[in-house]
Amino acid sequence: MEEIALLFCSSRDTSRQSQQANLGVSRYQTVLDTPLAVDHQLEELFLSLKSFTFTNFFYNSSKSQAFYLGVEYSDYSNSNVSKKVYSYQCSEGYFDENSFQDEYNNFLINSKGDLPRESTLTLTELGYTGSHSDSYFPTTFATLQYTTKNGKFFFQRDPFSFKVREDEMRSYNKPFIPRKYIIELYAETYDLYDNLGIYRPGDNYMLDDNNIRQIEIPLKYKTISQTVGGVKYIKFEYDEVIYEVNYPCYLRPLDYIDLKCENVESTNYSSNSVQLSVSKTLARIPIMSQFGQTQTYIPQYATYVPVISGKLSSLLLTLEDSKNEVNMQKSPFLCEIVVSQKSMKDITNAEGNVNELRHLPPVTFDNRMTQDKLEFAQRQDMSSLQRDLYGENKQGMNKRIRRPYI
Repeated sequence: MEEIALLFCSSRDTSRQSQQANLGVSRYQTVLDTPLAVDHQLEELFLSLKSFTFTNFFYNSSKSQAFYLGVEYSDYSNSNVSKKVYSYQCSEGYFDENSFQDEYNNFLINSKGDLPRESTLTLTELGYTGSHSDSYFPTTFATLQYTTKNGKFFFQRDPFSFKVREDEMRSYNKPFIPRKYIIELYAETYDLYDNLGIYRPGDNYMLDDNNIRQIEIPLKYKTISQTVGGVKYIKFEYDEVIYEVNYPCYLRPLDYIDLKCENVESTNYSSNSVQLSVSKTLARIPIMSQFGQTQTYIPQYATYVPVISGKLSSLLLTLEDSKNEVNMQKSPFLCEIVVSQKSMKDITNAEGNVNELRHLPPVTFDNRMTQDKLEFAQRQDMSSLQRDLYGENKQGMNKRIRRPYI
């Protein structure tokens, strides 16, 4: 194997226009100003990874994960109940205690475009038309915090209050009093809730009227009568809400990333969440560094993967995890790839088709009387070209070699 080129692929040098995000996977594409190609159809090009240097900005929460958080509220007599639950999609984030709570506090946005601490319901939205348009109540917890002592997260909301006209409150049965905060449970939330210690199989949960599973956190309040401008109001003052999750968090960092190349043939097996399957994986890179640290990976030995059609004019690299959910574009990297060519000294003498060159002629009916037993295919010397193409295996194309009559 002869090395003919060394490719330096940098995330910084790659044009942003060629970076595409699909299912959380970033692809880096570049074009070779001088294409590399073999001189003969029987020759082959191979790629192998020489080194891979990266900063560990790889995240293992993804946009397929989400919190389902909301509030259950009722009328004054608690006879008419309603609820409002929003989905807070995770952005790509690393499961580190401090940075994950920062992600919840500053980056999780619901369908209204509000952060958890900003999401509210006004009395006007709920159908109350009195002079209390500025009155509202929050729909979920404001922050997510981490306790170092026991390794648990807890949700928190500061005390809040709102007021409503007494006559309107008693004459209408429209829900407006927050009774519980809700964490809804769905199949797509299990991994996220499990990692954060919120919910694990076997835990107790409640069912709403639509049989949706949910965790309920009661809200405590007191009422105060007020008269403003001759109008009587009832003010609802809520206590601080703190909900500590049941379990210590178990934050799983990424174990590895796969460097895939669309220009090579599918030869290596790589794992996904289900099974080992043939893929275009150039190398599997273990992540040995902490978040924010830089790491250089150098393979112990070169693994050569053949290039499709023996020609390399562009390069398309993909960094993936097992579930293709990690946004790799957040990480800067420098990748060194070696391009090699299979050495064949006598390639200029190659004639005929590939099968004739790759196999020695077996003993057949036509030559069985003229070929000496010592000259059978297994006894013949191979040319240097045949040896380059086929190694030392002298097996003929026809595996069933007929013995001549004696």
